[in-house]
Amino acid sequence: MVRAREPQDSLVSSMNFSTFAPLLAAGLAAWFLILVLIPVSHAFGMVDQPGGRKLHIAATPVAGGIAMWFAAVAIGFLMLDPPPSFAAFGVGAGIVTLIGVLDDRMDLPWWSRIGAQILAALAMLHIGDVRLLQLGELFGNGVVNLGPFGVAFTVFAVVGLINAVNMVDGVDGLAGGLTLVSLVLLALLAASSGHTVMVGLMMPLIGVVIAFLAFNFRFPWQRSAKVFMGNAGSAFLGFAICWAAIRVTQSSATAVPAMLAPWIVAVPLIDCLVMIARRLLRGDSPFAADRQHLHHLMQEAGYTHGGISMALMGTAVTLGGAAILASNYGMPDWMLFVAFLGLLAGHFAFMFDRDHAVSRLRRLRAALRHPVLARD
Repeated sequence: MVRAREPQDSLVSSMNFSTFAPLLAAGLAAWFLILVLIPVSHAFGMVDQPGGRKLHIAATPVAGGIAMWFAAVAIGFLMLDPPPSFAAFGVGAGIVTLIGVLDDRMDLPWWSRIGAQILAALAMLHIGDVRLLQLGELFGNGVVNLGPFGVAFTVFAVVGLINAVNMVDGVDGLAGGLTLVSLVLLALLAASSGHTVMVGLMMPLIGVVIAFLAFNFRFPWQRSAKVFMGNAGSAFLGFAICWAAIRVTQSSATAVPAMLAPWIVAVPLIDCLVMIARRLLRGDSPFAADRQHLHHLMQEAGYTHGGISMALMGTAVTLGGAAILASNYGMPDWMLFVAFLGLLAGHFAFMFDRDHAVSRLRRLRAALRHPVLARD
């Protein structure tokens, strides 16, 4: 497979103010919408109450999802000349965001959410023709073309990634931070392969996530999140990553290996797959909520919200960046595939015994002795 090896100076020279203007505009629009929706959320009971598995201490508005979706789509159409694939993104993202809003308000059954996610994937497929066509040279003997199975694989990818982002949304700043890492890496891949249209379309997405994190991440001047994304936000972000990853890796305009996609979303994807496997082994539903995710174990081991988010974002950057570098230097797809399976197996082994996992995480925190990890 031909690898993208564009000169770095072409990447830098193609970036100017007009490239980042949609990012700034979408960020400002999302920031303003969140400010407006905070009192609206309180008035209509769209707040996440503490208690049970939820460790926040105050009722928190669930306004991030609808604000990010509206700002990203509106700025995309107002400031860019989007292709049909962006209209497909707007429709599909709208479906999962709006069902997420209803779920945040009324706690819908799981099958209604999955149904909406399948509908959104089909809208992306049939309106924008955004679909998985091939998986790369997974076995070293030629490209694995999906053919008629492409529709099923695409729907599975959309549903899987939406739920992976939802499952990792348990610590202030974590889901938004991991999404930001994935979107930036995908934008860099698109830019380095000359896919300038896709770079432009991703700018509003990056902008709205940054704006949301300004309200959701913990800073020295902001000791807890002011806004949550809710199921609407996690569905929007999962759909956005999947749409962008398919556009970047499956387009004839690029030479980006498809096998890079799982590495770019490695942290939420691996955590999701391992949790589903563990629940099935226990005889539980894969959709049963619990506090067994990696970020929950890190909390129990004494890590702070900010420490967890930064540590896992750093892990995401390391894994995604290492895979991109390895691919650019000639590592074949099958080796990336085997390495990913090894990482998945290693995480499963680490998480298999919960008490041992917490103990190891506690020892690691003590060894690091970093103040950001040690206190809120």
